[in-house]
Amino acid sequence: MNFISLCPPDGFGPSIEVAGCYCEYEDKVLFLKRSPHKLHGKTWNLPGGKLNEGETPRTAVVREVFEEAGIGVKEEDLEEVNKFYVRSMQTDFIFYTFRAQFLTLPTLNLRREEHEEAAWLTLEEALKLPLIYGGVEVLLNYKEYIRGR
Repeated sequence: MNFISLCPPDGFGPSIEVAGCYCEYEDKVLFLKRSPHKLHGKTWNLPGGKLNEGETPRTAVVREVFEEAGIGVKEEDLEEVNKFYVRSMQTDFIFYTFRAQFLTLPTLNLRREEHEEAAWLTLEEALKLPLIYGGVEVLLNYKEYIRGR
């Protein structure tokens, strides 16, 4: 059974932790399309990835945004958004989300072995894409988060 929530389900046992970042420029967010050979290939998602041993969610997201998109983000510039509990058919995991706002459009240096395309999109545009599992729920939550600010 697949499940994504702000509260852990009964028996939740995460095997990994993942961090992602809403990289914002004006009214758009950066989305990356996974390479076809990757797990969940050809789906769109936020820049991010698994935490390495000893990493905090913040340090992981700084590293992942740079590795995947070539964008430098400072830990102190990250705004913590939410923590999701995800149960998929493969595993249970925790997904931390952060927000980084940019005053100028960052130059991308896309890591082609992981992602085949990048796009700056409004949330409405992104919701029309084939998103990675849980992507719709995460974006709808973010929409509410932004509305409440």
